[in-house]
Amino acid sequence: MAFTIKKPPPWLVHAIDRLAELPIHARWFARQAWKPLAPWFSRSRWQALGPWRAPLLGFVLLAFGIGLGLGVGAMVGKRKPTPPPSETAALPSPPAQPARQPIPTVRNAPPIPPLALPNTRGAQSAVAPESGPYVGTPIPDAVINAPKPVPGGQMAAWLRNAVPFADPGKKPMVAVVMDDLGLDRKRTYRTLTLKGPLTLAFLAYSGELAAQTAAGRARGHELIIHVPMEPLGPYTDPGPDVLLAGMSPDDIRTRLRRALDRFPGYVGINNHMGSKFTADRSGMAVVLTELKARGLLFLDSKTTGGSVAAEIAREIGLPFAERNVFLDNEPSLAAVEIQLYKLEEYARQYGHAIAIGHPHDATLDALEAWLPTLEKSGLALVPLSAIVKRHANGNGNGATSAAKASARP
Repeated sequence: MAFTIKKPPPWLVHAIDRLAELPIHARWFARQAWKPLAPWFSRSRWQALGPWRAPLLGFVLLAFGIGLGLGVGAMVGKRKPTPPPSETAALPSPPAQPARQPIPTVRNAPPIPPLALPNTRGAQSAVAPESGPYVGTPIPDAVINAPKPVPGGQMAAWLRNAVPFADPGKKPMVAVVMDDLGLDRKRTYRTLTLKGPLTLAFLAYSGELAAQTAAGRARGHELIIHVPMEPLGPYTDPGPDVLLAGMSPDDIRTRLRRALDRFPGYVGINNHMGSKFTADRSGMAVVLTELKARGLLFLDSKTTGGSVAAEIAREIGLPFAERNVFLDNEPSLAAVEIQLYKLEEYARQYGHAIAIGHPHDATLDALEAWLPTLEKSGLALVPLSAIVKRHANGNGNGATSAAKASARP
């Protein structure tokens, strides 16, 4: 008698068609259930089963049904419930923002001799410029007298507070400015231990700044204040007492003076974020005029190509410089090393170069290896004021205008 198989019912055909759409674990279950049974489905074996054919076929269909049920259940379980239309309409999605890369906490940092840093409990990781919101609450400090308007004939504060440094002659000069210091005490400490002189930019809203900045100065580093200024992005928070475009001159002066009163011994300020504010001529005129009256300098971090700081600084004769290279837009060791190479090439081409970095682990690792090699490379590591002095002598206003610095991408 010829062996024939009846046409399967439509529901079974449909189930087999859907098998390819099942999750991988459901298909795996079906295959495992079939493997021990497959040898029994040759024609000769099937005929030899006789009366056992019907129960065996039922078992196979049962196993298949279990696999199918698991697959359908998994697909239903993964489906997210759809919110009511009113909720969906009420919550528009904000524009996509670049993912912030948190800085992990460095453990077991050794104590700082001879000036111990304050208690690190509650310290927050610093944020890179224009890359993320301000986190943490500043710790109040006692107000310390900042440089006041300079009487005629008296040495300007930026010269008085500059780190002493011998003229390197014809050597190209490199200044490394480390931004966002003061919030993360352990990374601030690690920055202070780097070979110097570096230029340390402490966030104006950090806590216990007098002790932290004194420790930095004791190690031969130069100091500036990192003043929060308004960025273009609506999803980034530069922190408290930010200088805003469109703010009244009196309000700008009040907030700026509060920042300038946080600690002594600095040579000037640079902008924290500020891609919107540094392009606002009226606001920047108030800031730079106040710095001029106090005998301070300004470093433009160049977070925008539309900054008006250089133009105003030249008009009023303010000691001034611009950032040339950002070290860690991409905070990986390989990327920072590439930026350090660009920094060297820029310095050799123009006679000086100013870099800005942040206390990321990758940046600190790269600088620890790179800084000791500068002398053999024929470059001079100098504080920021040394570059401003050289160009002040040549230009009369301290503006480093030998080449136009590129804006941050």
